[in-house]
Amino acid sequence: MVDGAFYCMKKCETDGIDVTNSITDVELPYFFSEKYKHKIPLELTDKEYKRYFLKWLKLQSSLGIINQVALFANCLNGLTADVRISMLAECFEAFGKRLEKEKKIIVKSENNTTRTVQCENCKEKFELSIRGKKSFACYMAALIETYGKTIFSREYRRRKTLIQKIVKTRNKVFHVNAKQNEVLDGAQCGFYAIKLEWMFRYIIWLEMGFPKDKLDVVIKKEIKKFESQFPNLIY
Repeated sequence: MVDGAFYCMKKCETDGIDVTNSITDVELPYFFSEKYKHKIPLELTDKEYKRYFLKWLKLQSSLGIINQVALFANCLNGLTADVRISMLAECFEAFGKRLEKEKKIIVKSENNTTRTVQCENCKEKFELSIRGKKSFACYMAALIETYGKTIFSREYRRRKTLIQKIVKTRNKVFHVNAKQNEVLDGAQCGFYAIKLEWMFRYIIWLEMGFPKDKLDVVIKKEIKKFESQFPNLIY
């Protein structure tokens, strides 16, 4: 939650017996993610660390597969950037529905549309009103507008078109549609997967009750450093 990665275990002993191999044999692949660190360097006292750790254990249990998929997306070796960002996108849709149910975000539906249909009997044409639904893009917009202003400050005015590119990238991967246009390129996928991963942990820290003002100060510095390394990838 702080470093954004798991440190690889070098050695473990129980009663003087080396059990390292026994443990690593059953560890899931995302535990070997030391090189993928994207920090939120919070300064916590021992007492604060214990309090938030216990809160995290409870929250982790309730998040279930949302957190598991996020961990695989963030930390699994060998995933291409487009698959990584697509998996994270799926997490945010599920996470958004949970937060909406808890009344922590407001998700606006798409605009209503109309469709012209023709009666097979009288051949007369009619206008049918189609109610707008709450799409994945709607949930992403609500999440970024509620939690992402610090992380996506450079892109915030263009957030709708960025979200559409993320949606189309996800559709390309999960619908196996190589002809899908207007997607993020490989480098952008990697760049924005990291930003989404930061936002995921940012939301988690707020869910655990960490002060937003303190969190914003820390995350803003990290995002600024990150963006300075890849200025050409900012959408």
